[in-house]
Amino acid sequence: MRAETRAANIVTRFVFLLSALPGIVLVVSFQVLMVWLYKWGVRPLPMNVWQTWQVHVVPVLLIAFMSGGLFYRLARTSMLETLRHDDVRTARAKGLQERTVLLRHALPGTLIPLLSALGPALGLIVTGVLITEYLLHIPGLSMTLLTAINLYDYPVVQAIVVISCFFIVICTLLSDIVATFVDPHARRNMLPPYWELRLL
Repeated sequence: MRAETRAANIVTRFVFLLSALPGIVLVVSFQVLMVWLYKWGVRPLPMNVWQTWQVHVVPVLLIAFMSGGLFYRLARTSMLETLRHDDVRTARAKGLQERTVLLRHALPGTLIPLLSALGPALGLIVTGVLITEYLLHIPGLSMTLLTAINLYDYPVVQAIVVISCFFIVICTLLSDIVATFVDPHARRNMLPPYWELRLL
């Protein structure tokens, strides 16, 4: 895995450009995409959204473009940093195949920052995709929250905020627990707060 190849530079610059785009540019771009897909037979979400896979193309692409740049940069930086560790150099010095070095030694250390960022990001994606829900007329939590704010329905606003915070905390906790099973180094540092509960 090389850091300065032409393909890596092209992909990195494209991701940086995509991450720097204002939200209104993505909105207009996906509105044009929706018109193009509508001409090809893709319609807005039906009552039963699981009837056809085509209706999920635009929401998935929009959410992926909004959060994919961060995870790409984080994964690339983490992998390049992990490849400089002593255990990876030792594995290469022993004559192990590059695939074995990447999968057994580099990948576990690379996944830790991704898992740490995935928990909060997953909670925010599920509870905060207001642009996607507004454009595609999806009756989700964000649209319900916006409607409740416009109607001054404070109990509904409070309930949605509590549910969103709870979901983000649960996703963060689960990502930390999964990280303990991926990397032994993280297991020693992260297991005591969650598992070694001592009764006084």
